[in-house]
Amino acid sequence: MKKIWAIRIHLQLDKRIRELALFNLAIDSKLRGCDLVELHVRDIAQGNQIVSRAIIMQRKTHSIEDHHHLSSGPMRVLFEALRKEVLALDPCVNEEFLKPYVAYKAETNFVDVMPQAKKLRLSLNMAFHEIDDSKGLCVNITDLGH
Repeated sequence: MKKIWAIRIHLQLDKRIRELALFNLAIDSKLRGCDLVELHVRDIAQGNQIVSRAIIMQRKTHSIEDHHHLSSGPMRVLFEALRKEVLALDPCVNEEFLKPYVAYKAETNFVDVMPQAKKLRLSLNMAFHEIDDSKGLCVNITDLGH
C-alpha cells in the first residue's frame, strides 16, 4: 500500500495529471491494462462531469491453451508454421487469441484462424476475386460471416 501511495504522490508532484487519473482508475477499479487502454472519455464522463459510477466490461483474456485443437500434435505444428509466417509479414501485425479463433490484425483483422480437429480454417478479409486459389479450396462467405 505504501508503494501505491508513493506512486500517487510522485505523479501529483510531477503534475502528471493524466497518468495519475489512469493510475487511480486502474487501482480503484481493478481493471487490467488491456481493459484500461480501451476506455474512452465517454465511458467515465458525461459532458464536463465525471460519472460517479461506470460499468466497464472486462474482456476475457484467452491464450493458445484455450484452443484444445492446438494443444499438441499436427494442428499445433501447422498453426505454429502459419503463425510464424503471418507475424513475419510486418512488425505492426498483432495476434489476438479469442475464444473461437485467433485473429491477426494490422489496422483491422486480415485473417482469422479457427482451429479444428483436422484442419485450420482461415477467414481472409479480402475480396474473393483477389484470391489465387489453384486448388479450388476457397469459399466465398462474404454474405455469411464466419
